[in-house]
Amino acid sequence: MVVWQNKIPISSIIFELVVVIALSFMVVTVFARFFAKRKKPVLYLALAYLFYNLATLTSCIGRWLGYFSSVPYTQFSYTDFTTLFAYVLMAIANVFIASFIDSIFIQKGVDFVALFAILSGITIGLVVPILNFEWGNMRSHVLIVTYHLILSVLIFLILAIVSLREAKMNKKKIAKIGFALIGTYAIFMILLFVSFTLDSILVAYVDAFSRGYSPAYYIGWALLVIGSIIGYLGLIMPKWFVKMLKL
Repeated sequence: MVVWQNKIPISSIIFELVVVIALSFMVVTVFARFFAKRKKPVLYLALAYLFYNLATLTSCIGRWLGYFSSVPYTQFSYTDFTTLFAYVLMAIANVFIASFIDSIFIQKGVDFVALFAILSGITIGLVVPILNFEWGNMRSHVLIVTYHLILSVLIFLILAIVSLREAKMNKKKIAKIGFALIGTYAIFMILLFVSFTLDSILVAYVDAFSRGYSPAYYIGWALLVIGSIIGYLGLIMPKWFVKMLKL
């Protein structure tokens, strides 16, 4: 295979495929736990994982199509379209994260979740009308992407604060570790969005990365996988993990 084709490196399509496979396993295991326990927080986390994974899959499909396309990317860009559509899926995932936060920590009911549903709905409302396969579409709508990133960081910042606070206050060892892991998951997700933002800056202003895909791009996807595993351990607390903690 050619290392670079249509301004897409072969490493990116392989890396994103690995991320999709890893997250798919997480989605299946979390849904299995929900069907076994029927607890709403588990359902909200499962749905959040599902939509984050669908966003990753959408991005991956766009890169694969773009890499193997015989049409130059300047004439028809799969990646611009699929990346923007991935933001729509991530906006939906953020609503389920807000639902997860409310069900465990805040318990305000409709008000808290509705607020973030409206804010995330703004992302969707802004993105859907501009979806097209024109090259450069992503860079011409930086403000929309920035809005989504700020909102995502805010949601996970709230999750980090309430989880780590609960971990500090809780006197039970296992529960303390669980809440600490959920807070760590939130921090990893914040770092994920920071990494993707840094990647955009490096690509735009550093000549060495002018073709795209700085190290921050790969770090971001790695953070997503690691963070998701940590979040799974914190909420689901599988039996083998609890036994290990009790040793």
